[in-house]
Amino acid sequence: MYIIKNAWKSITRAKGRNILIGIIITIVTISACISLAINKSSDTLVNSYKNNNPIEVSFQLDPSSLMNATTEEKESFETLTVDMIEEYGNSSLVSDYYYTLEASMSSDEINPVDYSTLTVDENAENENDSNRPKMDSGDFRLTAYSDFSYLEDFISGTKKITEGSMIEKDNTENVIVISEDLAEENDLELNDTITLYSNDEDTTYKFEIIGIYEDTSDVSEDSFAGMTSMNSRNQMYTNLTSLNEILEEQEDTTSENTKRMMSRNGLSAKFYLNDNDTLDEFEDEVREKGLSTYYSVNTNESETLATLEPIQNISNFSMTFLIVIFIVGAIVLTVINLINIRERKYEIGVLRAIGMSKLKVTAQLVSEIFIVSIISLLIGTSIGTLASQPVANMMLKGEIESYKEEVSNTQNNFGNGNFQRPSMNQNNNPIRKMAATDYVDSLSVSIDIITIIQLICVSMSLTLISGIVAVLSINKYEPNKILQNR
Repeated sequence: MYIIKNAWKSITRAKGRNILIGIIITIVTISACISLAINKSSDTLVNSYKNNNPIEVSFQLDPSSLMNATTEEKESFETLTVDMIEEYGNSSLVSDYYYTLEASMSSDEINPVDYSTLTVDENAENENDSNRPKMDSGDFRLTAYSDFSYLEDFISGTKKITEGSMIEKDNTENVIVISEDLAEENDLELNDTITLYSNDEDTTYKFEIIGIYEDTSDVSEDSFAGMTSMNSRNQMYTNLTSLNEILEEQEDTTSENTKRMMSRNGLSAKFYLNDNDTLDEFEDEVREKGLSTYYSVNTNESETLATLEPIQNISNFSMTFLIVIFIVGAIVLTVINLINIRERKYEIGVLRAIGMSKLKVTAQLVSEIFIVSIISLLIGTSIGTLASQPVANMMLKGEIESYKEEVSNTQNNFGNGNFQRPSMNQNNNPIRKMAATDYVDSLSVSIDIITIIQLICVSMSLTLISGIVAVLSINKYEPNKILQNR
């Protein structure tokens, strides 16, 4: 108790010096508080991004390996089916999934968009137009999604609904969405009906146009420019019910050998995992459920991690900033304490001469720094708590505004302001994500017990460093020599 009283008297006597030490510790505490808050906000952003952009898993058939397989292996090979996809999607490891079906179609009523009409001068005569050969695979691609909100071209804005709307998920009628170029080529409008057929020209399917989209992709970059069915302007969208009817008919006319050598027409799927670390576990699970080894399991993990780099940099910067501030603060405090010890050398000599041990003298000096540190810690934590909130808000503001704009643009691209992508809750029941306007525009930053402990550690570390300097300095002084020099 005597040491504490003496330390407090010493602090009040040398106000200027201790105020300077307090200011330094306060600045370090404020910086540490803000840095920890930024780091916490960055981690929150990373976790939020991972939740909204989980690892995307897909299966890809290796036709060369299957072709080189034995006859017995080919006969036992099981192609991917919708039932299998739904079984894999019901895994507790999967947060969401979707699949697509695709078929090649033709028509005697409408003409496909030819690449030459998009790249050649409209006034130039196209001699090959009337003699253009019709591809065996059909002139149009008819695609259906189990969930149209996953249509990447509409999310990125490459395609955008300009008339009507995209097909609703639960729609079962024979409806279709076509491109502006295809509509202009054949003078088609909303509510018009077009007739398509697949393998059998005698079996036709009538579809009503409920949406027309603009396609801004560059046709010159298309590697399938010679195939009209691969021209994105000849891409059509319908619902699963309608396309399933067509595919079932195609399967009836397809040989068993062809079925074994390829997956069902245009069937593909993508799965989104709850946790990025469960990829190996998910692969083991689907293999056990029957996924053939001729299918490889692919992910977009590298693309996701690359997208997270800017956010990770924010987190790394905050910790680097904290370390730099700590080092600078420790150096400055060490210098001040060295000067302080030199100035108080006579006082130390007197205390030692009257019988105070080196340990007690050291304890008094350390107590002085400790008391100043506690006061500075309280002030610095209070200021840091107030400052960390606006700093975190500023950091999040740009990210949230960018996300809202992206969501809004995606909804407009689909031609439906309420078009939201569903996700799955813990019971694997579909739920709707919040609309852009529902997202908060700030992150609540609280200084919890862990942050307080971290701040105390920072402050006490500075005190410990200063205490070590004091111990080393005091121990080299002999009281008789100090008083003689005086």
